[in-house]
Amino acid sequence: LLGLVVGVAIWVDFLILPVVAAAGLLLALFCWREIRTWTGLSLLLGIIIGAFPLILYNATAPLAENSLVTLYAIHRAGAEQVAAQHLPFLRQVIGAIMISLPLTTGANTSCPIETFPLFGAPTGAFLQCAVFEGCWGIGFIVLGIIAAVLAVRGIWPYWRRSTRQERSFEQRQTVIRECARLMLLVSGGLTLLSYMLSPVAAVLPDITSRYLICLLIAIPAVLWPLWDVGDSSRLLILPGVRTKALLLLRVGIVLLVATTFLLGTVRTFGEVPVAQAVYNQEGALVQDLLHIGATRIYSEYWTCNRLTFRSKERIICSALDEQLKPGFDRYLPYRALVRATAHPAYVFPLHSAQSATLKREMLASSGHYRHYVFEGYDVYQVEGA
Repeated sequence: LLGLVVGVAIWVDFLILPVVAAAGLLLALFCWREIRTWTGLSLLLGIIIGAFPLILYNATAPLAENSLVTLYAIHRAGAEQVAAQHLPFLRQVIGAIMISLPLTTGANTSCPIETFPLFGAPTGAFLQCAVFEGCWGIGFIVLGIIAAVLAVRGIWPYWRRSTRQERSFEQRQTVIRECARLMLLVSGGLTLLSYMLSPVAAVLPDITSRYLICLLIAIPAVLWPLWDVGDSSRLLILPGVRTKALLLLRVGIVLLVATTFLLGTVRTFGEVPVAQAVYNQEGALVQDLLHIGATRIYSEYWTCNRLTFRSKERIICSALDEQLKPGFDRYLPYRALVRATAHPAYVFPLHSAQSATLKREMLASSGHYRHYVFEGYDVYQVEGA
């Protein structure tokens, strides 16, 4: 079953790879004898079955379109923009730690990215917000490092005893538990490092923060130094001002994190009416497009996938960039279907760069077209001669 879960997880999204690697290392450290038996073979078989769609695709796809090439292309997305604007690597670090990391782990302040260093000029209105998110991201990393040091310190006295017979059952359980905690932290560190080395951290750190989603798996291990009840009880009875201050600091950080999460939950529920209104507006747009027969359309990236999904593929969409050149289509057959249409419609948000460019081209052309405005979108429908 574990192999099946791992295989399916890899097929669904490569973002899980650091977690899978850490889990594999943990199994190799403590279950090596079992892995070399039929148990290991069943684990491998489960992985193959779970990842079979991915294996089948890579066996039949052109070499230039295999999963590793695609993964590398996604990882290097934004490299041209970074080079063209001469963006420093420090901007990637700031984007990853001070913007993406807080957004992913629940800071829930949503500061404009222009308020952060190297992304713009901080203003008085948002400076406090930017400082909070920056401290949250840096604090998360510091806590993770402390947790890793504590885990290694807990492992080291027992690990030096080379043979398993020299360890009691309780000691072995302690080593396994601390190693599991350390592997969680390693997987989180690899996830953050991989994202930090990607140009998207400098270009779109707010939108691409979703690439850190697997970092949430490591949060219990990161927070453990604050939550260690046994250690807190020990600090409570020990004398000394520094000891009491350390305990108060830990309690204060826990309360800050809990309060932030609570405020984020309240804010999420408060945004439900807005989300429902957007959802209904999107549904109305789908019906308007179907009513005028616009079932093959061009739009911008963020609209395309939603309209195709919401219409249950009655509307097929292909993405265009700001210069109306082919954009990023996650499913290339959609692009072929739209291109094969004699007169596709163009659907862009009002006042968007694509809408302005298309309007100029339409006015300069001698062709006939109809223009509609539906639910905040410009819709251009080209008519036949």
